[in-house]
Amino acid sequence: MDEQAHYEIMLGQKDGQRIITAYLTAKGITEVAAEVVFTAESVYLKIQAELTQYSLLYSLDGQEWLKLATGSAYLLSPQAVEGNGFTGVVIGLYATGNGKTSVEPACFRADCKPCYEIKLIRGLLI
Repeated sequence: MDEQAHYEIMLGQKDGQRIITAYLTAKGITEVAAEVVFTAESVYLKIQAELTQYSLLYSLDGQEWLKLATGSAYLLSPQAVEGNGFTGVVIGLYATGNGKTSVEPACFRADCKPCYEIKLIRGLLI
């Protein structure tokens, strides 16, 4: 991940509520693009690549997708911003304890709880 240019969808807690937050970072500046409180047991996250942009979406049922934010595809490659061409984009999952040892494990398999499942459908990571 490039610290100067990346987009994130984060699951977390704020004021005792579960939240989904979309962050857009470009040219080293991070903005909170959206924050949504949710109470559902499961939440689905999706990054949808389009010709000139990436959309950050979520769903509470895996069927109806709601857009959190949209960010420029061009800005994710700092080399492109500087006029040196496009080097590509990497999409992946990560977990952090925000600088502290995490109490809960992050498991990206369907056979553990909490479960974070990764699916690749028609070339889209969801």
